[in-house]
Amino acid sequence: MHTLLIRLPLLWVCCCRDNYLSTQRLMQFSSQFVNLRAFVHTSTFFVNNYLPRNSLVKEQIYPLQLQLGGKPVDHKQFVTAIMDMHPQIASRVAAQLMQDLDFTSTYAFGKHLTEQLVNSTCIKPGVAKAVVRPALISGVAGEPYPGWISGYAGSPGYC
Repeated sequence: MHTLLIRLPLLWVCCCRDNYLSTQRLMQFSSQFVNLRAFVHTSTFFVNNYLPRNSLVKEQIYPLQLQLGGKPVDHKQFVTAIMDMHPQIASRVAAQLMQDLDFTSTYAFGKHLTEQLVNSTCIKPGVAKAVVRPALISGVAGEPYPGWISGYAGSPGYC
């Protein structure tokens, strides 16, 4: 059951660049690693926040019915088309699709598309892939000292 509603007002192209495209580049780059055995993608617990409240949400990657101009597209076609648009138009198009799909968070929508990318991309034969979905990434309990963080992102950055 998911009850928390996350609203992060992100410009869609920034979200796409920071999540989808950076993961795509990392997967391409990591394919050159000779001893690579696994690729682990950090997503978010809220990636499936579009599913009906109080529904059973399994640990799987759910497909999305993406459309552009009334035509079905896959995640790669959607991201390519969005990135070719003016940022404000891209944000409007993505916002409409998010509303149609019941997504309440640009961040979760971008992470969902990125999970689709990780799931559908073969880095190289024999390399395992995993997606982890933490609910929150925050300060540490111990070393170097309790509460330590290395950046200003998320809720710890506002304290």
